[in-house]
Amino acid sequence: MDIFPDHTHNPWCPGVTLLEPLNYIQNNLKNCGLDSFVEFLKGDSKELIWEVTRKAKRNFDFVFIDGDHTREGCLTDFLNIEPFVATGGYILFHDVFHNRLG
Repeated sequence: MDIFPDHTHNPWCPGVTLLEPLNYIQNNLKNCGLDSFVEFLKGDSKELIWEVTRKAKRNFDFVFIDGDHTREGCLTDFLNIEPFVATGGYILFHDVFHNRLG
């Protein structure tokens, strides 16, 4: 889940521009033969999570969240998805910096 905006200014990767990042990621996974293992959802995690969990046929083994990077946003994403993660499953957050969470 992500909104997948174009990356035209990223302080962590100066000078790097990535237009249509969702297409870029999907093409890379397809080239590696991994596209059938991943489903991308474009939108805000706080809105999409309920649709995803309602449609899920079983708990998730792995969840990658590139959501709201604030302390409150990360905590909300975690609390919303954790009940739907299988025992022994993983939740991975992108761009979460503990020293910036307050």
